[in-house]
Amino acid sequence: MTVILVDSAREAVNRRPSQVAFAAPDPAADGLRERVSAALASLGHEEREALVLVSLARFSYIEAAAALGLNMAQRWRR
Repeated sequence: MTVILVDSAREAVNRRPSQVAFAAPDPAADGLRERVSAALASLGHEEREALVLVSLARFSYIEAAAALGLNMAQRWRR
């Protein structure tokens, strides 16, 4: 069930039209992009999933915890 919820959230994010699809590349953003990629790579699998659910799929903390099979107390301890 958790996998289905997470997959559904990812699909919803991917279906959303990009607001910057036609924007020209910003050379100043390259450094930020690299730092964000490095930060994401340093996270564990569950932490990345939680971040995607809350930040991109706009789940509440409670919804993200439920999707990951955790209660709120477990989520904050990790």
